Amino acid sequence: MQPSIYQQQVIDWGINQGNHQNSVVNSVAGAGKSTLLRLVAQAMTPIIEPRNCWVLVFNRKNKDALIKKLPDNWSKSIATVHSAGYRVLSRYLGNRRLDVREHKYRQLAQQLDWFNGSNPEQAKVISRSSFLKLAEFLRTTLSGTSAEALAQLIDHYGLDVDKQHLEAIGLKLNQLFAMGIEIAWSEKIVDYTDQLYLPLVWQINRQPGFNFAHSIMVDEAQDMSRLQLEFVLSLANTQTKMLFVGDPAQSINGFCGADTQSFERIKQRLQAQEFTLPICYRCPVSHIELINQLYPEIPIKQRDNAPPGKIEVIAESALWQPESEARVRPKDLIIARCTSTLVDLNLKLITRGIACNLVGSTLKQTLLELLDDIVSQPDFCYQEFLKCSQAYLEFKRSLYEANDNGPILLMQLQDKIKALKAIYQHFTQCQSIEELVANIERLFGSEDNEAVLLSTIHRAKGMEAARVFIAEPLSLPLIWDNQKPWQEQQEHNLLYVALSRSTQDLFLIGDALWFDGNLQPQESSVEFPESYSTPNFNQLIAQASVEELFEYQESIQLELGKRIASKFQDLRSSDYQLIADS
Repeated sequence: MQPSIYQQQVIDWGINQGNHQNSVVNSVAGAGKSTLLRLVAQAMTPIIEPRNCWVLVFNRKNKDALIKKLPDNWSKSIATVHSAGYRVLSRYLGNRRLDVREHKYRQLAQQLDWFNGSNPEQAKVISRSSFLKLAEFLRTTLSGTSAEALAQLIDHYGLDVDKQHLEAIGLKLNQLFAMGIEIAWSEKIVDYTDQLYLPLVWQINRQPGFNFAHSIMVDEAQDMSRLQLEFVLSLANTQTKMLFVGDPAQSINGFCGADTQSFERIKQRLQAQEFTLPICYRCPVSHIELINQLYPEIPIKQRDNAPPGKIEVIAESALWQPESEARVRPKDLIIARCTSTLVDLNLKLITRGIACNLVGSTLKQTLLELLDDIVSQPDFCYQEFLKCSQAYLEFKRSLYEANDNGPILLMQLQDKIKALKAIYQHFTQCQSIEELVANIERLFGSEDNEAVLLSTIHRAKGMEAARVFIAEPLSLPLIWDNQKPWQEQQEHNLLYVALSRSTQDLFLIGDALWFDGNLQPQESSVEFPESYSTPNFNQLIAQASVEELFEYQESIQLELGKRIASKFQDLRSSDYQLIADS
């Protein structure tokens, strides 16, 4: 293929052996980040030895695709960041195969007196799940275990941890990490994060004979954690030429340890030259125009001869109506911000005989871990699952009241419990937790399957489809009390990701605050007699049927959407102050 003028600038930088300045590339959604890496690698092949280089990509799927497109002598140089860490670590330990265990630290934590039942006071200190989340954030951010450092992490990520016991928690975390390092050294047992963490702890790059890379190219740089960046930099010396490609407006993984300022931080730290890839080769004109209108600071442009495209607001029922143009079909992609929205739609489609798969191992694991917490309550009874779930929610609500991050913690928990309740009520044939877990497992499948795919927007980054459906667009961007600026920015980035997945048609399942294209207000089907006068609001709600309550809720949401949308027109370019002001 003929490179664009923007791609050619990066290629020229790559083959200029006299230019040792590192570079970053601001590559918008659909601009072909992986294609750029392939073009640069191909151009550099005659002048470098590929085996002395690293091309680090987003996931295994991207890795396999790139391996097929480059000459065979590049195959061992292409890897994910974690698989590169695995190679460095296994070589250092003198072991070709490491024992990678996903739940290594969960099992080790069970040996601590807080979690093995020998210390009845442990529940007053920290739950095992919160303890393990904190341990993971400590490694991905390379933070310390002092009380001050722990408090900063808890505040930043909104963790459910009581700050009264931070010194004791820090000591237990140090004990856990010491156990993890020992078992990695003696038994070659590691987890996913260890593959990057241990090479830094052991300073493997300072060992005699360490092979520093001649050049390093990295994809998805905007979502690198501090741990990932430090590992990548440990592969380089002063002679290494580095290229980081990413889209800062697609930074969406701050909630799980990514550095939300990763792209800018890399640029400043390396004093890197910046290039831009502004042309989107994925989206039609309609999608690009909406993104330009909402976020004019994103340098995204449509390609030459881009199709016009379509953005349409539809009712949920259109997804399964036989004659509907919006009826879903295999390979359609449905995305949502909230877990419960996604699960609810998945169950509705299954009920109507439409083949579909939830995608995302992280989402599945999150639901199963919450299910485990609910089941662990005293006097849990499967037949009373809905009641026990609500009791767990109320228990956590009482704890969150004293937490500065309480609003988002409660909102996230309510969302997931709502999803679990929907699954429980759908699979009425289940008689035990084991059967329910098995059915949850079956809800999830591969994105390669011939089915309708349902994904959270977080998981959908990197995916595309001809037809994309955004479920419950009113939840984009998601706003909550005490929201931090970085969290609000990430929510706007999620909207950008959602709007840039489709190559043809984009369907909004319901009203949106940011789209008013030919949208007409929906009329409530609730009818009142001519003599009707406005009653007391509490009385109206108390007398309403379940169906009428849903009607009221939809009407209120629609009115809220219209009011905020009008403000959005005036404020959309003012540093995201919309929701805070309203």
